[in-house]
Amino acid sequence: MRRSTILVPTLLVGLAIGGLTISQIFAVTNFGGDSVSNAPSNNSGWAGMMGQAVGPGGASPTNGSGWGNAMGSMMTGFSRQVGTVKPPSAEHDMNASLRNATVDKANNSITYAGQSVKIVALAGPMMAGADDRFVIGGLINPTLHVPKGAQVAIELVNGDIGMPHGFEITQAQPPYAYMSMMQGGIYPGSFIAPIPAANKDQYPIATTTFTASQSGKYNYICQYPGHAAQGMYGQILVG
Repeated sequence: MRRSTILVPTLLVGLAIGGLTISQIFAVTNFGGDSVSNAPSNNSGWAGMMGQAVGPGGASPTNGSGWGNAMGSMMTGFSRQVGTVKPPSAEHDMNASLRNATVDKANNSITYAGQSVKIVALAGPMMAGADDRFVIGGLINPTLHVPKGAQVAIELVNGDIGMPHGFEITQAQPPYAYMSMMQGGIYPGSFIAPIPAANKDQYPIATTTFTASQSGKYNYICQYPGHAAQGMYGQILVG
């Protein structure tokens, strides 16, 4: 299936889910669980889009004054600061992130309130309808509404045993090319380089933080080659 369509080997890339309940999302892998291990706080020190050093949040800096270029840390390996988490803890994080949010299943959207927003995105869990998709609040690729000026924390959790996944908010609109990271500018600070595939015991996890200082219609995508082109993206509205 999709695995055979990824033509770029992992090594080369290293170099260059509506209505499903959250419990269902995390139970399918039948993991046991605990707490985050070595989870990063904000990705400080990651490689930049062309290999430059960047500040906290994956772009330089988190206040939105820096923009990444086109190739990301795809050129320099996976995200350097990647922790691990067991599914119960990831489920707890996702539930907590929705306390000040309204989940609209009918319209497949989530509206966040307040000036402190946390978005927990589960990437590519192996279940019907969500393979190579993002699951946020039990919805598959939902539209996210974020207040302008909010401090936003993105937590990416990779629940896919077979594939790495990343996260970025981009100005580029679909349809996406195979190399989607080449298609347009990234919203400042909102970039998480691809993190490794999950294993039998734990999910890789990485975070980034940024200020939603720019109103507009954007998209969040998985920038790993071919994933956005196959439908791993959703809309995020800031305003």
